[in-house]
Amino acid sequence: MNDVPENLPGPEMNITEALTYLEAAYPAWKAMADKPVVWTDILQDVSPLALGHAVREYVRQGHEFAPSPGQILKLAQPAPPAPDPLEAWGEVCRAVRIASSEPKWSHPHIARAVRGIGGFSMLERELGEATRTSMRARFVDCMTHLPALDKGVDEYQKAIEAANTPELGLALKDLVSKKKLDIKNGSAPF
Repeated sequence: MNDVPENLPGPEMNITEALTYLEAAYPAWKAMADKPVVWTDILQDVSPLALGHAVREYVRQGHEFAPSPGQILKLAQPAPPAPDPLEAWGEVCRAVRIASSEPKWSHPHIARAVRGIGGFSMLERELGEATRTSMRARFVDCMTHLPALDKGVDEYQKAIEAANTPELGLALKDLVSKKKLDIKNGSAPF
């Protein structure tokens, strides 16, 4: 009746559990005898909680092939602190003036805030003297609220991973999916 396996690892993973999880997710990939040594060497400073989150995130992203330890290390490292919203707005204005397509932003929050106020192509069309002040205010508001939003989504995710029963886990997954959909569809606070 319920299709959630009971033997899923908890939110924390050691290297052996991570390799086993990856073998299950990528059946053609096998952890050879020497892989744990390399993985341990590269990931020795990563906490078990961060390793568990990074491995799951890599699999969730739908990659075709199993990761290298470096790819997991990159996902396990905390995001850099968000830039000052007004400095970020300056980056956006410079990009609108000189870029012919959306640039690679210096921080993920800038990309999310740009999407939150209508996207880069809308900014290219609409950013003029008459709209600059209102767009800057909307952008700064988005940048200011993103950390709180991320914390809320992280709390939901932790609750799912720590759920004691498969039924509770499924209910919480539905809640997170709805919350992410609200954000994606623009019905979130910004």
